[in-house]
Amino acid sequence: MFLSLPLPNTEYRFIRVTLICLDSKRLTSNSNFVTTYAVRVHQEAKVIDLRKELASITNSNFECLVVADSFNSKIYAVLRDNKKIGSISPTDVLLAFIIDELAITNNSNNSNNSKNSIFK
Repeated sequence: MFLSLPLPNTEYRFIRVTLICLDSKRLTSNSNFVTTYAVRVHQEAKVIDLRKELASITNSNFECLVVADSFNSKIYAVLRDNKKIGSISPTDVLLAFIIDELAITNNSNNSNNSKNSIFK
């Protein structure tokens, strides 16, 4: 006789992201400059979904978040919005930066693209 057990749910996964705040308005004497989060996202999600979920956790604007992959304590690549979460290895070290909204506004005014996202 065998016991039937369900397979683990692999529909979602947790992505470990270290958030670094570079927004001068958010930094106060009692706030943390660096915080690590485990963000739950769908396997078929994209980086933009990760940014939106992280923004909802941190009460920030997702357009002010930049997600990067680091290697040997250096930024290896800035992850594009359309990159699939499934292509991110569990051993990848992800950094997310909260930047000033002014930096995004200035960048979008200087570009020909009318959308505010600078991470496409």
